[in-house]
Amino acid sequence: MAKGSSDKRKLAQRQETETAALASVGAPVPTELQRAVRRLTGAGVCFGKPVEAHGHTVVPVASLRTFGGFGFGRGAGDASGAGDSDGGGGGGFANARPVGFVDIGPDGVRYEPIVVHEPRRRIDAAIAVLLALVGLRVLTRSRLPG
Repeated sequence: MAKGSSDKRKLAQRQETETAALASVGAPVPTELQRAVRRLTGAGVCFGKPVEAHGHTVVPVASLRTFGGFGFGRGAGDASGAGDSDGGGGGGFANARPVGFVDIGPDGVRYEPIVVHEPRRRIDAAIAVLLALVGLRVLTRSRLPG
């Protein structure tokens, strides 16, 4: 059996056990959305599964950025006056990137950052500054009497 399906089965069994335990004491049972949010929070999001090799355990470390939002609306109709209005919407963004790893070995524990030189960012920043200066120059010239 594939490891992924085994993990999914274990997760489903754990959720069933959790639901039964909570229900047996009259506690509120978490919804699927609450369970999904729980999986997306905590240290497990930034630290990967430990890998063991040659007397060392290596734990990957990542940086995670998330953004999200929801919206809704209501109204009495559109601009032409026809129909009821309603609304909805939502969206989000997540970006994860490796930033280093924790090495646990016979000599102790150390954190090793992953250094990535990103010349593209520097080029983008230089272009943004240049465009801002050109834009400022154009705006100031158009206001001068002449």
